[in-house]
Amino acid sequence: MSRPSAVFILAVFLLPDCRSLASPYYQITRIGFDFAQLNNAGQVSGTVDYYAGFYERDSNGTYTASWMRSPAVYDPSQGGKVTLLGVTSPSGTDPGHYDWRGTASGLSDSGQVVGIRGANGESYSYDSKSGTLSDIPVNYAHISPLGQIVGTNPVKLPDGTTSSHPVSYQNGTLTDLGLPPGMVSVNTQAVNSSGQVLVQGYDGTRAETLSFLYNKGTWTNLGSMSASLLNSRGDVAGVRYSGDYSSQVAVYMPHGGSATIIGTLPGYSVSEPLGMNDRGEIVGNSIGSATTNVGVQGFLYSNGLLTNLNDLIDPASGWTIHQGLQINDKGQILALADQLHGGATMLLLTPSGLDAPPDAVMPELPVPEPSTLLVFGGLCAGCLWRFRNRQSNS
Repeated sequence: MSRPSAVFILAVFLLPDCRSLASPYYQITRIGFDFAQLNNAGQVSGTVDYYAGFYERDSNGTYTASWMRSPAVYDPSQGGKVTLLGVTSPSGTDPGHYDWRGTASGLSDSGQVVGIRGANGESYSYDSKSGTLSDIPVNYAHISPLGQIVGTNPVKLPDGTTSSHPVSYQNGTLTDLGLPPGMVSVNTQAVNSSGQVLVQGYDGTRAETLSFLYNKGTWTNLGSMSASLLNSRGDVAGVRYSGDYSSQVAVYMPHGGSATIIGTLPGYSVSEPLGMNDRGEIVGNSIGSATTNVGVQGFLYSNGLLTNLNDLIDPASGWTIHQGLQINDKGQILALADQLHGGATMLLLTPSGLDAPPDAVMPELPVPEPSTLLVFGGLCAGCLWRFRNRQSNS
């Protein structure tokens, strides 16, 4: 998931209270991650920004001023415990320390996380069961529910230019999948449990992208839709652009189905899919135009019906859902939401027929060495005041 744009942020502040009084269907768990992924076990991986440290230990053991961004894993089976991959928490006489910055970009059903870390953006794989962290030879990694990793690696061409090729990494073997016919470069989007790979291709001449589905050595052209989501049935979801570049959501069914336009929530002009499960349910957001003044709201598309996610939660909760980000096969939804006078955060929405998992429990953070306290004490105090002020207004 990409960071929300300035247009999205402005739209949030223009957003009126459009919630109906329908009975709530989803229970709310607070996660608090950014750029998050959700698996069928209810685990969440993502990125946590910390403004409480303001220092980082480099390879020489020197501490310097810094904010931190660490990959994180939330596990409902461990009481909501959150593990920070790039942070060693205090333990006994060890004061703890910040080890490296990074992000998470994928999560398998077994709890394997992929992403980038370190100053040079090395790709990694993390096994949340064993705690093992390994480097992997794949850039911009995605991972299937069963653990197959795909990404995009650079290939030098004879003329000195570089082409981005789709690659697969499984059982320690790296395989170049080659380019779709007529394409000079691709961006890898997703991989499913069947080993199918979704890419967006570029032919070097047109501004638009073409989407392709790879299956056992064969590329299928999905046309001019900009596809980004793939489930294990082979269904594809993405955006189809109209002539004036207002976008609609399209779902492509490879097994005999044609592209289905999902449309937008009433009063909205643009719709974007962000997550899809193996039942073909899709979550995303609808965005209003500059003239409609309706902002951004999250949606659920299920059984041919498009529903505002805000109509499916308790309005007394105070949350407004702006984006549905991920949906698993249990029907749990990862969503971006905010409250009046509060910042945006991640929520896990659980259908009322299931047990709601616990809120995320963050680990203890290291404290600065004494030599850094005088330098950064004022900055820390300012941020602590900001945090308390936000809490009191929530």
